[in-house]
Amino acid sequence: MTSPMRTLLAGLCALFLYALPARAAEPLAVELETSAASLPEGDIRLAIEKELGRPVGGPRPGVPSDVTIGIADQRIVVRVRQSNAIVERSVPLPANLEDAPLTVSLIVGNLARDQSVGLAPATPPPSETKAEEREEPPSEPPPEEQPPAPSPSYRTHWFGIHAAQDFAIVGGNNVCDPSLGQMSANYSCFYSGTRDRPFMHAPYPYRDGVAQGLVVATTRVLAAYEAALSPWFSIGLRAGYAFRGGPPAGMTVEKGADGSVPDFAQGSGGTPFLPAHLELTLRGWFLPLSEKFVRAYVQGSAGMAQVDAKVVISEYDCTHAGVKTTVPSDAALQNIPWDPDDPDDPTNNNSLSPFEQCRQGKGVYDYKLYTPVPVDGWKKMGQGFVSLGAGSMVMVTERLGVVLNVNVMYMLPAPGIVIQPSLGMTVGL
Repeated sequence: MTSPMRTLLAGLCALFLYALPARAAEPLAVELETSAASLPEGDIRLAIEKELGRPVGGPRPGVPSDVTIGIADQRIVVRVRQSNAIVERSVPLPANLEDAPLTVSLIVGNLARDQSVGLAPATPPPSETKAEEREEPPSEPPPEEQPPAPSPSYRTHWFGIHAAQDFAIVGGNNVCDPSLGQMSANYSCFYSGTRDRPFMHAPYPYRDGVAQGLVVATTRVLAAYEAALSPWFSIGLRAGYAFRGGPPAGMTVEKGADGSVPDFAQGSGGTPFLPAHLELTLRGWFLPLSEKFVRAYVQGSAGMAQVDAKVVISEYDCTHAGVKTTVPSDAALQNIPWDPDDPDDPTNNNSLSPFEQCRQGKGVYDYKLYTPVPVDGWKKMGQGFVSLGAGSMVMVTERLGVVLNVNVMYMLPAPGIVIQPSLGMTVGL
């Protein structure tokens, strides 16, 4: 080959080699449509340039853009031109528009590799991750990891205030006779309306009784704390104060010179009413504490308390048995003592005195001839107890509930049965 020919070929090769990098270095035309005017255009171009490793510029007049970016229905739409075809992909618009450049650059990079559109250089820059290792851009930011659903919740500490009313079962015979029934029946008898005038006389036995029944007794105000061991079991404590207790039991009076006790004699001493209330409770919840609206339980409890119940008794005082108060055949003979020398006196037909006839319920004593004495008979029970009960808690709010409880109490050591409903409010923490 002649020297001029070699020179020509060398010049053509040099020109071709010079033209190749110039072509490769031509900026990629990236165009943002009007719908994407809210996106950061400059940041998008820089992100694409970094992703593809080649210069990126704006649209060129008269030449279709290589990459077109728009927004439709809250989604970013990216179109990449490949020869005479256009490849399109869309993803949801990021909540933060500052994330849009990264999202768009990843879409362009994926389209450049997946569709072989020739936008990216043959070899990626060493500082970039290999194209084969890139993942598909997320359609939206990954959701935060959610904690596992909690198990049914319940509050473990409950504080409350309650009002309780005692109803005592009463009844018995010879309840006010110091020798026949007062000690065994646990009654203390006082002249009605008094608290320091014990009735110490012997009553006519057949009228000294109380009918079996339920009467209103003491009233209590209680503070409560309860600890839930689980939604099904709890242990609690109630403490408070009782009102409407009776006068002291076992009072003594000063006797007269003849050994008799005057009517309405002043009493002293005795065992006072115990107003304190202390109760330990174990509950089993068959509608558990995790229930939203209504919870219910059965319970057992034991503690310290005294219950006093009052009944009014019309006593016939045997001390008055030696005085006529009513004679059906002759009303003028009222309030005249029986005459033991009078042969017409019916008591002369009996060796017992009028008092003993009355006290023993024998002879000719007729209680209808005498005026009854009103006496308050206080049945005193406790000062300890065991009980069984049930109740419910109705939730007003998530933390505030109304508690209705009913206990059946057996009082010790002075025995007796008491039904005790209570109503209160409780707050859970």
